[in-house]
Amino acid sequence: LRLGLLSGGTILFFNEVFVINWVGRDKYGGYVLTVFFAILCFKESVFPIFYNIIYSTKDIKIISYIHLVEAASNIVLSIILLNNFGIEGVALATILSSCVVSVVYAVWKAGRLTGLSYYKLIPATGRVILKFLPTLLVLWLGNRLMVSDFSWTGFIIILGLTGVVNIVCFEGITIFRNRQLSIREIILKTIEN
Repeated sequence: LRLGLLSGGTILFFNEVFVINWVGRDKYGGYVLTVFFAILCFKESVFPIFYNIIYSTKDIKIISYIHLVEAASNIVLSIILLNNFGIEGVALATILSSCVVSVVYAVWKAGRLTGLSYYKLIPATGRVILKFLPTLLVLWLGNRLMVSDFSWTGFIIILGLTGVVNIVCFEGITIFRNRQLSIREIILKTIEN
């Protein structure tokens, strides 16, 4: 979840300024495509966890069927939405076809296999989102700065600062408690948690 939020947030806040300064404004697909790409990136970073649980049961035949349904629905939805919404319709078709069936099934099946109640996921998810808020603030402030005064050095510094803030927000307590240890030992303690 944390990696999905970080990658999705980075895309959401920096895709426009990055593309415009890298290849030019005419190559930027627009904010709607940016949002769709951030959603797909979030999905692809979070849901492999659920898929790995399902793969461990060797019940992969159903996943193959789900991917077949996704592919077919993506083609049909792309054709339908292309006429009305252009390239954004195709992107929306990809999100709808890849997220709805597989996400619902993956979460449901992983919950059944692990016996984990969905209500237990809510507080943990809430804690992750709260810990992510300072990172989100840095992304937003960095975006405002880069829009008004872009430089590649500033861009790299803001991305680095975003990573540091994210680490401090999520691992700060572990790092502080183990500050007397070596950097290697702190990293190992952080990974353990």
